[in-house]
Amino acid sequence: MRRVIIPILLAAATCAAQEPFERVLQLARTRRKMAQVLTHLPDYTCVATTQRIAQGSKEHSARVADTLRYEIAHFDGKELWAWPGAAKFQDTPLTSMVQNGVIGKADFALHARAVFVDGNANVKFGGEQDLEGRRALRWDFTIPVFASGWTIVSQGRSVVAGSSGSFWADANTLDVLRLEIRTDGLPPDFPLSNAAQTIDYAQTQTGSGSVLLPQTALLTMELADGGRRSNLTEYSHCRRYSGEAQISFGAAPEAGATPTLAPVKPLEVSLPPGLTVRVKLKSPIDSKTAVVGDALEATIAADVSDHGSMLIPSGALLTGRIRRLEQRDDGTQYFIVGVEFDDIEFPGHHARFFGSLKSAGAEEVEIDLFMGSTRTTRVQQNSINESRVGSFHLADVPGVATLFVKGARFRLREGTQMVWETR
Repeated sequence: MRRVIIPILLAAATCAAQEPFERVLQLARTRRKMAQVLTHLPDYTCVATTQRIAQGSKEHSARVADTLRYEIAHFDGKELWAWPGAAKFQDTPLTSMVQNGVIGKADFALHARAVFVDGNANVKFGGEQDLEGRRALRWDFTIPVFASGWTIVSQGRSVVAGSSGSFWADANTLDVLRLEIRTDGLPPDFPLSNAAQTIDYAQTQTGSGSVLLPQTALLTMELADGGRRSNLTEYSHCRRYSGEAQISFGAAPEAGATPTLAPVKPLEVSLPPGLTVRVKLKSPIDSKTAVVGDALEATIAADVSDHGSMLIPSGALLTGRIRRLEQRDDGTQYFIVGVEFDDIEFPGHHARFFGSLKSAGAEEVEIDLFMGSTRTTRVQQNSINESRVGSFHLADVPGVATLFVKGARFRLREGTQMVWETR
């Protein structure tokens, strides 16, 4: 641990002449927290949903080219991937397996280590900002090409690029909320004129504990001919990736002694698609106190059956988290709320939950569901109702719902009802 902390403190100290001591201390603590996350990152796997967006040089608007869904695993310091349902993960780069369109390598640890661990980033405080409803501290940085390690590949050519960008940390906890990094100085004859990656982080339950993991990543590439390509990736259903075996070399237990029993692994229940799952919220969501990453609980409100066979009983526990909480005001005040449910548990049983939200109702607030890439809002100006259309490029992620909740503040109380359909 000493090897990690020393370069962090030295790097922070280089800013002491330009920055107030409070900012230097905040920077050192932010870097130390992120370094601990990176050096103690558990092996885990997540479901990745990538929406690939393209816009030609002569096109006036972007279009969704396609959507990829795959599993990504962080194992022993490496990133592996697999198609859904595959028997094992592969170490072949995903970039070599997807033949059409543009796909980026998801090695987010490379960027984070370059900024928070290696000590080669020149960092300067950029001010306080509101980041999606949270008070955040922003720092700007530059990394020279010799220390960047960011290799850009396009049309068979590769180049190592210098980089610059910003990162935001929660003003209270100093957890990193967002890392934004972009290329700095690509060759004039290179097929790309610019590339940028924005990674949003959130506390994620991966079993018995919580860990700071990437939640959303946006890779944007500006083509030399004026075109543009973007990949928006959402990460859900994150789990620890591990196995355990116990071997005892001690003496055999004495006669009559009570044997120690290993914990019984819950029976895994597989849910077919198309089942209706009625849910009642157990954890209230209050816009004044809730933050992204908060754990959520709900109960199954009615037995879930398939062809007369009960799979999930009423009262089973559904667990998840808040993955988005963003306040907007475009003439009408509202919140964009993302909720993720991924596990169902009842005595002796467990099921992974993949579903789509079909309806949600609450007497005290007005809720709209996100059902596409656009949303129309109505505002009143000078006694005239005016409609405005806002575009939202959000990937369709199983088990994740996006709600538009009207008002300057809201509270979804315990008992709020939702209807999901399994996928």
